Parts: sequence; structure tokens; C-alpha cells
Amino acid sequence: MNLPFNFARRYLVSKKSSNAINIISWISIAGIFVGSLGLILVLSVFNGFEGLVISLYNSFNPDLVITPVEGKSFTPDSVLLTQLQSLKGIQAISKVIEENALLTYDDKQYIATIKGVDSNYAQVSGIDSSMYEGEFLLQRGNEEFAIIGAGIQQSLGVNYADPFGFITVYVPKKGTSTSINPEDAFNRDMIKPGGSFAIQSEFDIKYMIVPLDFARRITGDKNEISALEVSVNRGSRGYASSSTCRCLEVQ
Repeated sequence: MNLPFNFARRYLVSKKSSNAINIISWISIAGIFVGSLGLILVLSVFNGFEGLVISLYNSFNPDLVITPVEGKSFTPDSVLLTQLQSLKGIQAISKVIEENALLTYDDKQYIATIKGVDSNYAQVSGIDSSMYEGEFLLQRGNEEFAIIGAGIQQSLGVNYADPFGFITVYVPKKGTSTSINPEDAFNRDMIKPGGSFAIQSEFDIKYMIVPLDFARRITGDKNEISALEVSVNRGSRGYASSSTCRCLEVQ
């Protein structure tokens, strides 16, 4: 069983008529060692980057997303929602409304996606730990706040210290015909910016998070939602910690 080892040991350390053979052998060993060490180092770095990217996506994306098969919205069935909440392993469920909107602040404009969420959203995502400025607070009493991506904040030049600085949100009215006055074709409302998050450019330049009630007023969706976002307990069976987001569809 030690025959290959004995051959290798004798070839490497035994005296030879020419020292060049020993030198070439040790140089080959050193080259293989350094190459293997470099490969391990590169793979370790890429493995760390993979974990970092997944953690960034998980800060915004939930474990599960339930979306409609057709159309942009659906009305959640209260019975099925109760059954879903009672399933073992379900930690929290958040109702979500998403819609494209025009944002204006002072004399600047920006096209973004408003994301209306309920009070469970902080349990579904980890966005509260990704705040760049301010705190993750969507409502205090009757006052509503918007949490915007860092890219949107920079584009609009939002100043959180300005007590009179409000973001005006425009969303096209549904089912309306062309009007002579362009403003008649839009629902409009104002909201106070309360902070900004910084996760990844993909999210930072796209989303503005608002309370669900504000999103319902501005979109006109009284009962419909765009999706249900679900978080599961980490110890639940079948949960893959390396996944980003799984999407389910409802009729």
C-alpha cells in the first residue's frame, strides 16, 4: 500500500548524479502548491461574494411571494389567508400593492415604483436593517411617511431636515379617458419622506415604500393587492437559507 509513497520519497530526497533533477522536482512542487493555494483563495473570495449578494437580496425580497396568474392584482380570500397564516412554519404575511408613479420634489421629477405595505412588512423583509438615513417608520399617529431608495433620494435631492419638504406622488387613474387637463388623468397625493434605504442599486433607484392605506388611496385599489409576501421560520422543513425569493401564483 505504501509502494507509491516509497517511490515518490526516494525520487524526491534520494541523492542523484545530477542536482538539476532535485531542483526541478522541488520547483514543480512549489508551483503546484502556490497554484492550489491561489485557487483556494479565489474560490473562497467568490464564495464570500455569493453570500454577500444573497444577504443583500434577502434584505428586500421575502422568502415567498404570492402573485396573481393573470393581471396585476387580486382580491385575497380571507378564509384562505387565515389558513395560510395558521400553517406551521409561517412567520408573517404582508399585503403589498405596487404601482409605477411619478414623484416630484421641489422642481425635480422621478419615475419610481411605489410599494404599499402593511404593518407586518418589517417582519417579512430585513429592510429595517438596511436604512441609510432615518429610521424605518411608515406611520406615526395620523402622519404617514415614505421610505425611499438612496438613488431616488439623490436624484430628487430630498432634504429630511426640511419640515415642509413633501414628495408629491402621481398615479394614472384607472378606467379614465383622455382629458383636456392632464392633471385630471392622475390621482395625486403628498407624503413626507422619513428615511432612505441602501441595499443594491437595483432596488435603491426603483422603490419608494409607503403605508398600504396611502397606496390604496393613490391607486384606487380598495380591496385588491399586487402580492402577498411571506416569511417562514428559519428552522422550518424545506427552507433553503441560500435562496432569494420563490414566487407562487394564485388564480
